[in-house]
Amino acid sequence: MLFKLLSAPVTAPLNTVTWIGKQLAEQAEDQLNDTEELKRQLVALEERLDQGELTEEEFEELELDLVMRLQAAAKRMKAGG
Repeated sequence: MLFKLLSAPVTAPLNTVTWIGKQLAEQAEDQLNDTEELKRQLVALEERLDQGELTEEEFEELELDLVMRLQAAAKRMKAGG
């Protein structure tokens, strides 16, 4: 108990930083795996192709990544729900 009190000025800020880092990582992962966000990204990708901002090859590569992430997110939702 005494050690905890004496080390609190050092450990408390470190614990806080660790907690904040974990929260940010969880939010980033949630956002990366959000199916609605992935669908919006697919639509935006198609718009970029239509506007000539991407070549067909670039589009296919990016589209494949998004579709794979979307499928993985859907599997996780199905398994968890």
